[in-house]
Amino acid sequence: MEKVMKHMRKALSLLLVLAMVVCFAVPAFAASPEGATVTVYITEDLFTKGGIDTATGKKIDQEYIGGIPTSYIKKVEVDISGISTTELKTLKASYNNPDAETQTTVNVLDAIAYALSDTKSGAALGYTGGWDTWNTPNGGYISSVDGYTGTPGSESVKIGTTWYTKYTGSGWNIAFGTGTTLTPPEYYGTYYDVTNGMVIVFDFSEYELYYADRKSVV
Repeated sequence: MEKVMKHMRKALSLLLVLAMVVCFAVPAFAASPEGATVTVYITEDLFTKGGIDTATGKKIDQEYIGGIPTSYIKKVEVDISGISTTELKTLKASYNNPDAETQTTVNVLDAIAYALSDTKSGAALGYTGGWDTWNTPNGGYISSVDGYTGTPGSESVKIGTTWYTKYTGSGWNIAFGTGTTLTPPEYYGTYYDVTNGMVIVFDFSEYELYYADRKSVV
């Protein structure tokens, strides 16, 4: 009987060890709403150029005009709860997020970075990101994507009595929302956590920006 009990104790010990191994082998996943899924579209030419009203000198912001995209470079359905904490740290580190090691929620830029890197819905698109510490609130951005380049330019122009530096080129913009209404955010995409059913557009479009230099009374 004692031998039987000894074998049973050994068997129970082994089962406990195996249970612990299984528990520690299961990867942790990003915190998110239960079953949250977002759709990310990588697109072109769905933003206006922006510019300036030559009559008033008022700057014209770039606007999103795409609605739900019907054509796109890439479309990715992102299962947020399927992103492991290790993957999330890598995504956040890719744009130099200073809290990459501790943040557990998925923001809009994380979802975009995931979609660019995804290989299930097409070839992965390499990208370059960064972190803005100058503006408040600080935030992350993706400044370039492999294969998509514009030709930046600048010139001095006079509108009324004011001189401006006019910048032209192509760059990336974000719009997101739920339903069919998508709008550009006020802050960086890192400021906004994703929600279930969110639609995110990351778009490459031309821009035209004006910054006042000096005033003249000619």
